Amino acid sequence: MQNKNNENLSLPDNIGAMITNLAVINIEKSIELYTNLFGFEIVECAENDEGNIIFAILTYQNSSIMLHEPKAYKGQIPHPMTPPIEKDGPLVVTFYLYTNNVREKFKEFQNHNLTILHEPTVQFWGDTTLRIKDINGYIWDFAEFRIPYESHKM
Repeated sequence: MQNKNNENLSLPDNIGAMITNLAVINIEKSIELYTNLFGFEIVECAENDEGNIIFAILTYQNSSIMLHEPKAYKGQIPHPMTPPIEKDGPLVVTFYLYTNNVREKFKEFQNHNLTILHEPTVQFWGDTTLRIKDINGYIWDFAEFRIPYESHKM
């Protein structure tokens, strides 16, 4: 992959140059949620000495996320992040994920007791979006592309 300076960038297979790193409460439950309901695929997982997963990389389309469970890093460099659900204060990151058929996702999320923050809604820019809070406190907007946005119509 070449960056804007035309330098070759060495990257692992199936991973882009920028990855979002998420601290999670329970990595196995998070992997299950993100793969089974959100549509991510597992690229790799790492285990600690006890055989518990402490780190994972997942992909969705051309995007990747890393998951880690901060409490599981025994004897290693501690990670400074905590899941949003474990702290008070404003959320500093949200996720916008394009998918097909937001209304089907809405029903699926309801069946799994996820916190629905807003039901499928057509936004002014043309996407139909659905907003949820996941088990770690992260906010996810699932969007279905409907019509191209035209800024002069605002």
